[in-house]
Amino acid sequence: MAHGCLARARSTSSSYEPIPGMRARRVTTTIMQVSMSLQKQYGNLKLTWEELKTNSSRKMLNLKSYLCLKGEETNMKNDVKCALCPTNWYLIGGTCYYISKGSKSWQESKMFCDARNSTLLILNEENKKWIKESLLDAPNTYLWIGIYKDKSGQWFWVNGTPFVTTPKWFHPGSKEAECAYLYYRESVYTTAECNSHQYQWICEKAAAELSV
Repeated sequence: MAHGCLARARSTSSSYEPIPGMRARRVTTTIMQVSMSLQKQYGNLKLTWEELKTNSSRKMLNLKSYLCLKGEETNMKNDVKCALCPTNWYLIGGTCYYISKGSKSWQESKMFCDARNSTLLILNEENKKWIKESLLDAPNTYLWIGIYKDKSGQWFWVNGTPFVTTPKWFHPGSKEAECAYLYYRESVYTTAECNSHQYQWICEKAAAELSV
């Protein structure tokens, strides 16, 4: 009887011996399949990424050819670059300028420029020459520019730079004056009627740079 039980035990034991080995082989096979699948997915993702880069470069080149004006491109370290301005703005020396058609108060004009990530005109010799040429057909135009007087009585440009009131083209008005406008293409006058007078205005901001 004991001999029979022992034989059955040996038989049972021997029938379960291969199972751990089979499980190990299955696990190994599964790991290999997952690894191959992941490698395949990685290869597909890499291929997709390369295609996206190629398409992006092609689209940038098309965008450059559409937006960049001839003569405005510069080649620096083999990178083709050009300066861009919004629609209805003028590009002059890397700066975008906007001359309004409508009229607003000085504060409203400033808010208009601020909302477009720009400032009222900060006059200098370069843009003054361009403005003079641009307004040949409208010499009597009044244009708000970015000069104002703070509470201490000091004059500043809207970018925070102190305004030195020495240029010949500057004509100070009354002591109550708080802002300034451009008249007859190149002369600047101050006024206290910043909120009541309605003039045209000029905004300016740095041009955006497109690099391909």
